[in-house]
Amino acid sequence: MNLKILHTADWHLGQTFFEYDRTIEHLHFFENLIKIIKEREIDAMLVCGDVFDVSNPSSHSISMLYKLLIEITTQFPHFQIIIIGGNHDSASRLETPNPILKYFNIKIIGNIEKNQNGNLLFDKLIIPIKNKNGETAAYCLAIPFLRPGEIPIVNNSNTPYSDGIIQVYAEVLEEVEKIKIANQAIIAMGHLHTIKAEISENDKNERLILGGLELINLQTFIDRISYFALGHIHKAQKIAGQEHFRYSGSPLPMSFSEKNYYHQVIIIEFENNKAKNIESVEIPRLIEVLKIPQKHEEIQIVLNELNKLEETKNNEEKKLAPFLEVRVLLKEPEPNLRNKIEQQIENKNVKLAKIDVRYNTDNKSNTGFSDNFEELQNLNPINIFEKTFQTKFNSEMPEKYKLLFERILNEINN
Repeated sequence: MNLKILHTADWHLGQTFFEYDRTIEHLHFFENLIKIIKEREIDAMLVCGDVFDVSNPSSHSISMLYKLLIEITTQFPHFQIIIIGGNHDSASRLETPNPILKYFNIKIIGNIEKNQNGNLLFDKLIIPIKNKNGETAAYCLAIPFLRPGEIPIVNNSNTPYSDGIIQVYAEVLEEVEKIKIANQAIIAMGHLHTIKAEISENDKNERLILGGLELINLQTFIDRISYFALGHIHKAQKIAGQEHFRYSGSPLPMSFSEKNYYHQVIIIEFENNKAKNIESVEIPRLIEVLKIPQKHEEIQIVLNELNKLEETKNNEEKKLAPFLEVRVLLKEPEPNLRNKIEQQIENKNVKLAKIDVRYNTDNKSNTGFSDNFEELQNLNPINIFEKTFQTKFNSEMPEKYKLLFERILNEINN
């Protein structure tokens, strides 16, 4: 039996990029998504968590999601959509519209449920996927992001959280293997952090939640699952070198660290129980992200670089102007830094999102403070201020800052 699936994740609807609204970017992604579904004749779509950016999304973000889902299933009546919750999503909020959405062939799984004996309710987590001929071509293990209170207790485990998640997948997989027939594929969904997954540099959205204890080893399932559709990590990638275990990545850049990423969705073609063809389809960016200069430079060099930028022609063009990160190297505090940068780009076709400042120091680990208790007791506020300045900027504090600090101290004391 043949089947064609689209795998996507981490939409983060409602996210603002350094306070800039991203609605037009998400709508642009939706347009491309519908186009791909139509042109590639997709049978079903898997959305692997973090549909929203926050657990309490705005009514605008919720409306965007439901309009998209209804538009897709209206245009393609036999199309199937399965969505699982991520760590940014509210499980209960996601599942609220299920009684209505089921009539549109849409399933949303926000959490797992158990019976009175503590056993998993498999009917909620095991979803048959049909092809265009109406045949059940695959079974989907639709397991959402699992919080510590939802997973089973694994006795004598050094990593109870990750081992508990592995046990949930093992139980659901065992149940699927009882009901599937030879030519049906098994597709798993997950919103989790796998071992050796490569995360975006300095991306707070992908930070470890439990100090690394949540890293999941999926190696045990490689030969039993036809395709593992993953979400949570924003960089698209294969896991453990396996073609059929993948993160789709986010469709939009979530930080400047994703400047050079190839944002995409993944299309998987199944022939009987095997993923025969796996293809990445690029999602073109509506708004680019820029870093100027490429490495941190002194302020005058930075201003000269910004001056070379193209000027904006009108307000409509400004809406699609690139997000800009300005990278500055300072020797001492620069109170007017933002004002200088804003003046330089006032008529340029960019939107200032971030000023990333670094200081000209190679000795940040040395605090300049003695370990001797008596010496520490004799320090006065001026001493502390001078030593802190020297540690941060690797230079002596200018006299003007000392005078300003003394004036502040006098005002406080008087």
